[in-house]
Amino acid sequence: MGLDIDIFAANGEPLVSFHNHHRLLRYLVSPTDDTPDFFLDAYDIKDLLDEIEGEMKRAGLTPAPVDIPAKASFDDVLETLPRDFCGDEPEDGKAALAHYWTLFTHLQVIAKENDYVRCGWSA
Repeated sequence: MGLDIDIFAANGEPLVSFHNHHRLLRYLVSPTDDTPDFFLDAYDIKDLLDEIEGEMKRAGLTPAPVDIPAKASFDDVLETLPRDFCGDEPEDGKAALAHYWTLFTHLQVIAKENDYVRCGWSA
């Protein structure tokens, strides 16, 4: 048992699931909002990326250009992550920021193409 976060394409296709990524949930959900299902459009994801970028800068990190071919599938993007990254939240929160940056940069493209991505969480 624990926290599960799932992100789906607009057509319902599962894109990525996270287990016990509490930091990620704080980026996605307002502390006053306990709605477990919500949509993110490209503008919402841009705001999220700005927040992650600010956190990276405060941690002394610079968001690097995402070096994944433009025609890559989202599965290709997931393959660039460390093994088991989407399992339990990494202990090194600073290192996780760069991976969140990569994922949400590509989710923003999906949201632009399909109007939104759907997110859900349960604890």
